[in-house]
This record gives sequence, C-alpha cells and structure tokens, in this order.
Amino acid sequence: SGSMGVWSPDAIKMVAICFQLGLAILIGPSLTAGAITQEKEQKNYDMLRMTLLKPHTIIIGKLVIPLRHMLLLILSTFPMFGMLWYLDFYSVTRVGICLGIILTTLIFTLTCGIFASSFCRTTASATAWAYGIVSFLSIFTFLILLVKEKLSNTLFYMVITWNPFI
Repeated sequence: SGSMGVWSPDAIKMVAICFQLGLAILIGPSLTAGAITQEKEQKNYDMLRMTLLKPHTIIIGKLVIPLRHMLLLILSTFPMFGMLWYLDFYSVTRVGICLGIILTTLIFTLTCGIFASSFCRTTASATAWAYGIVSFLSIFTFLILLVKEKLSNTLFYMVITWNPFI
C-alpha cells in the first residue's frame, strides 16, 4: 500500500477500529448496567421472576435491545470499510475479522453491564462496577506489555487475549 503521509490507509484503518472499540467500551456497559437494577429499584423484579420466563431468557431479552442500538452505531461506520475494500487496501476477510473482533468486544462489554447489574442493588453502583471491570480488562492487560520480558509466553498470551485493543 502506498503512503499518503499521516493518513495512510493503515492509519485510517487503525483510527476507525480504535474508534469502534472505544465506542463499544465507553457506551456498552452503561446501556446494560441498569437492566436488572432498574427492575429492582422500580419493584418489578419479583413480578418478573414470577413469570414463566426462564432466567436466561430474561437476560437475553435485556441484552438484545442494547445490542441492536450498538450494532446500528457500529454499522454506521461500515461505509469506511467499504471504501478501504474498494480501494484494495483491505480484503473482505480482514474486514470480517475486524467486525468480528468489534462485535465480540461489544457483546463482552454489554454482558459486563448485565453481570454488574445482577449483583448490585442500585444502577449507579452497577454502572461503576461495569466500567471498573471493563477498564481493568482494557487497561491492566495493556500494561502487561511493559513487563512482557519477565513473564512466560503462556502467561503473557493468556492475559493479553482479554484486551480488546490488542
């Protein structure tokens, strides 16, 4: 690929992917952190448990709507990937891999919010816990790169696989 100064196709690709991952990490936990705690705060949780719905059906239902909203935001940047693919800077396989990573990160951040919502009493504490979990996994595992030489390869790769940016 040719160089176009600072804005080479690789730089555009990295900015777009980091933007989408940042979007998933910053918005995802807040969309689902109140999924169960709001039911508890509004005194609807006991009625929800008494329905014939199974617990996993409730959780999936609470996950689907925020997932749709976030997918809409992520897919709105898809024309940029189409442009890179059209200009032959990017293969269809690489576009699919990038979207798979972004979708996996999105589902992970949304489930962190639901996880925090399931054990916290208030929405504020669930939001704090959700962002804490996501921040820990994003920042701490990135900082592990600083001590890579002191870790075994197996431990290093086990820790680094949890980071959405690497």
